[in-house]
Amino acid sequence: MHAWPTYLRVDAHVYGLHPRRDDGGEAGSHRMEVVMRVLVAYGSKAGGTAGIAKAVGNLLAQAGYAVEVCDARSAGELGGFDGVVVGSSLYTGRWHADSLKLIKRLSAAGYRGPVWVFHSGPLGEDADQPQPLPKRVSAVLGDLDVRSTATFGGRLDEHPKGMLARAMARSVAGDYRDWADIARWTDQIATGLEAESAA
Repeated sequence: MHAWPTYLRVDAHVYGLHPRRDDGGEAGSHRMEVVMRVLVAYGSKAGGTAGIAKAVGNLLAQAGYAVEVCDARSAGELGGFDGVVVGSSLYTGRWHADSLKLIKRLSAAGYRGPVWVFHSGPLGEDADQPQPLPKRVSAVLGDLDVRSTATFGGRLDEHPKGMLARAMARSVAGDYRDWADIARWTDQIATGLEAESAA
């Protein structure tokens, strides 16, 4: 299990995220004159996936991007974003309905910006093992410019709601989200966005 490190919330440089520079110095290759807008939207059943999305959004904001973080159901107009990150909880091999609806909206709108996707849910010894995207999700993502997909461990309270969750909690309750891994993936997003701005 991975505790939330304090510095993840206050210093993106710890993980090598690329701050945007406008001082013409050595980091001039990271200079961007226009602030890129990024949507980070999530579908979360018990709050664990929401926490990951907020961490991703926070780190991207610290790297200099204009970030909007919201639950997928609340996402408004999509065309004004230069990049989109969509996260979903993953339970019994299924995505959260709100996240699935959002990627369908992106596809129907003909969104052409880069998209990054993650899901969160695995627990116990297999928490760090990649999980395949549900077939319905993969079918929709085929219409989008998906740059990367990621699986992150989930979180299960000791006394969750639901019979199945309570049964699982007896053996695998805990927080399996790997914040360092999440930060490294976010760095990939920042690098991809930077490449987009230079294209």
